[in-house]
Amino acid sequence: MKQQESIPGMKRRLVEWCELLDATGWCVTFSFSDGAICLGKNAEAALLAQGDLPESWDQLLAALSTVPLANRHLMGHGLQIWSESSTGHADKEATGILTPRERLILHWLRQGKSGPEISIIVSCAKRTTEKHISNIYRKLGVTNRAMAVFLKSGMPQTQLCQNDASAALKTVGTRQDGQPATTRSGEAAQQRNERKNLEITWLELSAFVKARFFLGPEIPLKKLDARLLIELVKGRPIHAIASGLGIRRDTVEKRLYAICLQLGLENNRQLLSTLARSGSPPS
Repeated sequence: MKQQESIPGMKRRLVEWCELLDATGWCVTFSFSDGAICLGKNAEAALLAQGDLPESWDQLLAALSTVPLANRHLMGHGLQIWSESSTGHADKEATGILTPRERLILHWLRQGKSGPEISIIVSCAKRTTEKHISNIYRKLGVTNRAMAVFLKSGMPQTQLCQNDASAALKTVGTRQDGQPATTRSGEAAQQRNERKNLEITWLELSAFVKARFFLGPEIPLKKLDARLLIELVKGRPIHAIASGLGIRRDTVEKRLYAICLQLGLENNRQLLSTLARSGSPPS
């Protein structure tokens, strides 16, 4: 018989997948049954732009009433996911500072093509292509492919550098702990209610993730996947991902390869491009 997942484990799973959505440009927030609200960095910045952070779920919903319906992509049971109307702003800025050849090469970078592949596509020497790529990074103020790819979503490249692997979502709001249960039955009922709320939130979140990342409803989301993808989005090399998570390098490579197979992709470059597209909702 399969062991039931603990409530702290369910919470960690929700937080990690919400961190992935935050890292790919979404505004995401959800609530716990005790009244606390978890906010991603994008959601926090968007709400602070309107004023103070909400102290309750009702205040949060009131703040989100000003977000256009077209930008609100999930309005669930204790879970809200939306996008900023500024999507694509960074691309407009990039258009003015890159040459036509550099814009073409940036396009193929975002399609997951390698440097040698791009040099063939644009009929340019490999060394010249590498020079163009270096110029693109310099002009956009980024240091690697992942940051250049995700700049398309209008997400500041500094967020990718500063959002370390151990960072959790911000928790706001007042916890409604109340009086401790005096009976075992009351405590058990409280835990059942909390577990039910977490299960509903996870079903909504996983359905959204699968739809945006083109995984399909039948493909399971494994516990390690969110952390791996977050690190990949930050442009970390495989050996650094393995070291940071305390796992073997071949474990990282096998799981990323399995994810690529599920998505019909050939390599991690294409996976990055897919994640970038999933985090760039139409404005």
